[in-house]
Amino acid sequence: MPVAFIAIKPSRARLSYLPAMREANELIRDYYAAGSKLIYMDVFTPMLGADGKPRAELFGPDELHLNRQGYDLWKAVIGPHLEQTP
Repeated sequence: MPVAFIAIKPSRARLSYLPAMREANELIRDYYAAGSKLIYMDVFTPMLGADGKPRAELFGPDELHLNRQGYDLWKAVIGPHLEQTP
């Protein structure tokens, strides 16, 4: 049975945690790369803008929770993995 991990998502409300989130995601991604039944789904990277900070247009007013555009991005990243899972 495959095991999937959705990367820790960045948020504008928690910018101070961004370096720790990035490090944790990198460690988990590297660990998952070694396993044949492990799937790492990277929502972190596409949520960042050119400035390296979370993209404002993906969040609601609290800058923590995703809005429709943010969930659409997640669907684009996660959906193909779910379609491949037996």
